[in-house]
Amino acid sequence: MEGRQPLPDHTVVIDRGIITALAPSASFDPKEIQTIDAAGRYLMPGLADMHTHITDAGVGALYLANGVTRVRNMDGRPWHLALSRRIEDGELCGPRLTSVSPLIDGLGERGLTARPQSLVMTDPAQAEPLTRQLVARGYSEIKAYQWLTLEALSALGRAAARAGVRMAGHCPDGITFEQSIDAGMTCFEHLTNIAVGHLHEGRQFPVLRDAAARRGTRESIELIAHHLDFDAIRRLAHQMAAKDIWNCPTLVVWQKQIQHPAAAAADLNLRYEHPSALGEWERLLRTRYDALTYPADEWLALGRARDEALSTVVSILYQEGAPLLLGTDAPNPFVIHGCAIHEELQNLIRAGLSTYEALCCGTRQAARFFGETASGGTIAPGKIADLLLLRSNPLDDVSVIRVGLDSVFVNGYCLTRADLDRLLANYLASLAATAPRQLDVNAGPDRGTPSLRGSLHEWSGDARVGRASYYHGRLPDGGWRIEEHSARSGPRGPQRCTTYLWLAPDWTLRRAEREIDTDVGRESSEISWFGSGYRARITQPDGYTCDCVLASGPLLPSERIAFSVLPGWLASRSGRVTTSSLSIEHEAMQVAELAAEPAPPEPKPAGVAQGESNWRVSVARRGELATQTYRISDDGALLTLSDVLFGAPRQLVAHAGEE
Repeated sequence: MEGRQPLPDHTVVIDRGIITALAPSASFDPKEIQTIDAAGRYLMPGLADMHTHITDAGVGALYLANGVTRVRNMDGRPWHLALSRRIEDGELCGPRLTSVSPLIDGLGERGLTARPQSLVMTDPAQAEPLTRQLVARGYSEIKAYQWLTLEALSALGRAAARAGVRMAGHCPDGITFEQSIDAGMTCFEHLTNIAVGHLHEGRQFPVLRDAAARRGTRESIELIAHHLDFDAIRRLAHQMAAKDIWNCPTLVVWQKQIQHPAAAAADLNLRYEHPSALGEWERLLRTRYDALTYPADEWLALGRARDEALSTVVSILYQEGAPLLLGTDAPNPFVIHGCAIHEELQNLIRAGLSTYEALCCGTRQAARFFGETASGGTIAPGKIADLLLLRSNPLDDVSVIRVGLDSVFVNGYCLTRADLDRLLANYLASLAATAPRQLDVNAGPDRGTPSLRGSLHEWSGDARVGRASYYHGRLPDGGWRIEEHSARSGPRGPQRCTTYLWLAPDWTLRRAEREIDTDVGRESSEISWFGSGYRARITQPDGYTCDCVLASGPLLPSERIAFSVLPGWLASRSGRVTTSSLSIEHEAMQVAELAAEPAPPEPKPAGVAQGESNWRVSVARRGELATQTYRISDDGALLTLSDVLFGAPRQLVAHAGEE
């Protein structure tokens, strides 16, 4: 990949994952060296997916089986840092993982961030300490998001530059690419808001600071499809080339947004998606399709026109020399981990890049972006041996990476075609597995007098993904000792959680211990009341431990700490009630404001007991509003809980016992 021509009849020597020699085969004596006869094969650097969202360790199989040996995770959590370390140490076989920070966002029209569980930054003075904290935690870049103000974006850009890291992300709504570049943005994702300031005849691109409209109204799609000023974009591209400003277009994610539901469902790669996520994707697309107020053919044509316009933008960027990256934004709806990389390669080629230049976007250019040209991106002595062995020349037909992948070398592993097929088979088996069996409620000290217990199934869409159980015991002083256990599988990986709580008689928190076992390590938290607030010690899966203090009065534990406390508290209430609850978000405690009101009862079949009530509960955190609906019995037992978790509907439903 240092040039367009292959080197025929050469030998590559690898020692502990590093290339130690590259020369004509005749110059090597293969004695006492493990040899792979690759006659008639082609060796190339592994690909990098430069925009993805890793959901669990298992999806690494999909990336490796599709020739991806490096991923850039675009919404980091401590879990990703732990996964990255385990891969680097060779404990797990997967693509090397680099993770940017959590999303840093401003507030939209309703006081919310564009995506839940983002870091909120409305005061530019927050930029410096926040950036220092994230870089110290191990995140490689600062990710700016959709609703930052220009002043906040500029402060974040200055802080990132001082910390020696990139600021990358979305060009915020109402801000031009040029303004974002001046603010310090060095890489733009998805071409988001490329139309701002780049439309014909003085047209204005709408500022979409509301989650319901963020993905585009008909007006915004039409403006991109038919009214982009390509001359203005060429001037922008020239500036980006001169300043070495990057773009990761992820055209594939735009293409998947507007398609006929039947065509979307026909993709054979959907078998690699978890059934719960797949059902939600299909439901969302069908709902949007059925709700169209104009002909569906017109909507589909509009989507194709937008895709062509964005492809033209990529072509202009390439022609002007602005650097491009290969990325997919998996797993957005119908964008499958690993598999989508082949669609995006074809998108770059259709935009005018040669096959060689398209491959560079995921090899040489990716290494240059990371500042790793000395250690990766090409095949040369001293570089990391993350390589693909192919049955034919990818410069002649890039699809050979998908259909003719013989072996993958990654992080010291050599995976044959049989190994890759085995990884895929194991991954498919994990998707087909039933929900995990529930942990028993364990006997423990100081459980209190038995008061209430229950077992529930967890559903995500139409798929059962987990089980949960709880035990409430009454303490001598009238307080509560509560245990909760849950186990789930799903599109965000397997997880087991155990929670112990000690509550005052009014259900406010005195002490809590919580452990979450994930596929890469354990997360734990210990919380205690000290008379004028709470102390917490939080340990993340990557081993990082922090202590934090929150000054407050006594608080209920939030629904993210315990799922069975709120029903018990609500059982003795009537009418609309409000209170404050304790929540842990981003390695810190915060107060979440809770409002609950009776909801209309659900129709019950004849013979079903009437001793129950429905409640609609809203929990407001800074930049986020979560809503749940509870059905509870008169004694506080949880019968059903319905909410939306990571964009998908979820339900906990009580059942009589194990099946």
